[in-house]
Amino acid sequence: MLDVHFNGVDLLFATPLELDQFIAVMSQKILPSGWALVPGRPLGRPSNHWLSRLPKEAKSWKFRQAICKFLQEADTVKRFRNRYASQPVKLHFDGVYNNYYNARSWPADRRLNGG
Repeated sequence: MLDVHFNGVDLLFATPLELDQFIAVMSQKILPSGWALVPGRPLGRPSNHWLSRLPKEAKSWKFRQAICKFLQEADTVKRFRNRYASQPVKLHFDGVYNNYYNARSWPADRRLNGG
């Protein structure tokens, strides 16, 4: 975990992918709309998205420029990234599927024998 305390704002990142997503969104001059953040949800800013949960002071352009610069240069962030570079996050596992149809395509003999 990467625990960041920056100008009164606390952030917690579990993976470099989360960190990259945060930087990509926060580095935009105009923040994305609620519809763009969570497609398919009703219009407006869905309160279940991380951007809507950030404190107001974290959304100013000046703050966002500063935190993005910090996250790209800080030694603690570099160590966090290096740790995952040597031990990448595994996102796909043999025999584990995210939907019924893909699981059904797994060979029957391997399903019966536990994978």
